[in-house]
Amino acid sequence: MTSTIPILFITGTDPVATGLVAGLARPGGSLTGVSFLYVELHPKRFELLAELVTHAKVVALLVNPHFPGAERQAQQAHDAAHLHI
Repeated sequence: MTSTIPILFITGTDPVATGLVAGLARPGGSLTGVSFLYVELHPKRFELLAELVTHAKVVALLVNPHFPGAERQAQQAHDAAHLHI
C-alpha cells in the first residue's frame, strides 16, 4: 500500500469484513471510498417481493462462491427470506 497516493475504492460488500480496510471510520493508509452495503437491503427486498408475489414459497439466490462476501450475503438473505416469505 502507499501512503502518498490516495486510493479510492467502491465496493458492494463490507470492506472491513473482507479485509480491505481496518474500519469504516478510519480505513487506514491513504484509502477512502464508498461501500454499498447491499446485504442491509435484503429484508426490504424480500418484503417487497412478498407484497408483489403473494403466493411465492421458494426464492432462489445466485451467489458467486469466490466472492469474499458471498457467505455473509447468502446467510443474511436466508435470514431475511424467513421473515417475509
